[in-house]
Amino acid sequence: MAPVVFINSRDAKAAQIFTLAHELGHLWIGESAISSPDLAHGSTEEEYRIEKFCNQVAAEVLTPQADFLQRWNNHKNLEENIAEITRYYKVSSIVVLRRALELGRINRDSFFKQYKLELDKQQPIKESSGGNPYATYWTRNSKRLTQAIVSATFEGQLLYRDAASLLGVKVKTLEGLRERMEGR
Repeated sequence: MAPVVFINSRDAKAAQIFTLAHELGHLWIGESAISSPDLAHGSTEEEYRIEKFCNQVAAEVLTPQADFLQRWNNHKNLEENIAEITRYYKVSSIVVLRRALELGRINRDSFFKQYKLELDKQQPIKESSGGNPYATYWTRNSKRLTQAIVSATFEGQLLYRDAASLLGVKVKTLEGLRERMEGR
């Protein structure tokens, strides 16, 4: 058994980096990030505690407390601090804003006001056109993982919708992947 971390390729790079750091927290404590499939029950207190811890791990990995506090300039306004720290750590403005709240550099009112402004600034991801999408699947998800998931699906060990979700593709794309696997 080996751990696997899935990163949504449609997320912004900063969000992908945060996800990776968060998932490393799960690996370090040996706790899966996959919740119980029983949707009738909400998250348990233990699951909440684990998620909170993993978010703290990600925050410390990406924006170490001591360094963050040193970089925060009380003589600059909130927007200037966010811009400078975002550029330095290469994280999203939301991560910087959240960290500033956690470390007592801003209050909750300032956080929520700025949080709304930051969300309004975010641009939707533009869809690109052209190119052969099959050429990227092998590298995006790794050839070995893609082959394992496609094989398990066509052997009846994995549902099509689950395989498509794991690979970040549509169900109809699975057949094309299988054809290309057989042709390789």
